[in-house]
Amino acid sequence: MSYFQFGAAEEALRADDWALAREFFDWHPDMEHIIADWERPDGLKVSWLNWYHATVNPDHAPKAEPLPDVTVPVLQLYSMNDPYIGPEQLITGREFIKGPFTLKRIGGAGHFIARNAPDVFNREVIKWLGDRESERLGN
Repeated sequence: MSYFQFGAAEEALRADDWALAREFFDWHPDMEHIIADWERPDGLKVSWLNWYHATVNPDHAPKAEPLPDVTVPVLQLYSMNDPYIGPEQLITGREFIKGPFTLKRIGGAGHFIARNAPDVFNREVIKWLGDRESERLGN
C-alpha cells in the first residue's frame, strides 16, 4: 500500500502493457475490464490509485479524535485466499467492536470476496441480515 503513495507507481503500473498491474492482480477475474477502465484519461488515478492516495497516506492523514467504539452488530467476511490481507489482520480493530461480532471465513475466494465468490458472499450476508431482523422482531 505504501508504494502506491508515490507518483512513480502510476507509471510503473502502466509500463510494458500493464505488466506490474497484471502480476499484482493476476487473480482478479475482471482484469481486462479494469485495465480498460484505467486507460481512460486519468482512469487509473481517479478509480483506484486515488483511493490509496486519499486513505492511507500518513503524511496527509487529517488529525482527528478517535472514533467511538462500534456497538452495532458486525459481520466480517474473510477470504482464506486473500493475497493481501493475512489472517493476522483479523485481530486488527477488534478491540473497538463492542457489539455482537460474527466472523465468517470464506474458502476459495480472493481479495474481492463479493466478486470471486458471489454465491457464498450473498448467502452469508442475506442470512446474517435475516438473523438480525429476526432478533429485532423477537423471533
